[in-house]
Amino acid sequence: MSPVRAALCLAGGAALLPSAADAHHRSPREVVEALNTPALREQTGIESVAPDPRMPRLLVIRVKPAWFQKSAADRLRLAAAWRRLWREAAPGGVLSVVDSAGGEAVVNFDARGRPLLSLGAGP
Repeated sequence: MSPVRAALCLAGGAALLPSAADAHHRSPREVVEALNTPALREQTGIESVAPDPRMPRLLVIRVKPAWFQKSAADRLRLAAAWRRLWREAAPGGVLSVVDSAGGEAVVNFDARGRPLLSLGAGP
């Protein structure tokens, strides 16, 4: 299994799905903790994941240069999976994926929530 596929499975798969005994939605804190796991961060190029302290429904994922080495298709799939996880945990939640070096957005989401890579963002 490729590292990106493994990361997608972790980001949207069994690690975050409720078990039969624990049939509830994951909390925002649980999603942040899951996205901050060292294995996922290493596989996806995440530097950090944290809600904005001034606007808790905004989740900011800072990515490092390893993010840009992934194919455009893989980056779009990851961004979509992360947004879906966050919005399930924080209804009406907003996701921002930004370059840790410059702070600019590297992914934008259209009106339907589909991810679009920002032109000119990144190394």
